[in-house]
Amino acid sequence: MSIVSLYLSITLLTSPASFTELMSAEEGLWYGNVPWAFEHLERALKLDPKDTDVLYSLACLYIEQQEPEKAKPLLEKLTALDPNHHEAWLLLGTTLWQLGLTEEATKVNQAALARDPNSKDGLELQEKLHSKEAP
Repeated sequence: MSIVSLYLSITLLTSPASFTELMSAEEGLWYGNVPWAFEHLERALKLDPKDTDVLYSLACLYIEQQEPEKAKPLLEKLTALDPNHHEAWLLLGTTLWQLGLTEEATKVNQAALARDPNSKDGLELQEKLHSKEAP
């Protein structure tokens, strides 16, 4: 089971407008059918373009599939909709780093660490950014 699958399991009850599509995406991930999961997450997003759970799940799936360029706009939209979504800020920082956008990644990660200075993921990304480690 992927991280996206686990996140979807947690959020199924919080997204009523797109509940059926989220359940179908979860089923696709459970059986390893990633295209099915993408299809249903995209449908869920069309039903409710401001659903932060769907935005986060879809961005995570793009990251898992090595497509950070597709995750970036979703995470930017999510953080604009919910500035307190700490995990989204962390994932956006990592995504920007993966895309080679070090300066942007540093700013986003600093914002994430301001919210949670002890964030393990944020501190790890900070170390990568300072060491100029390649993604």
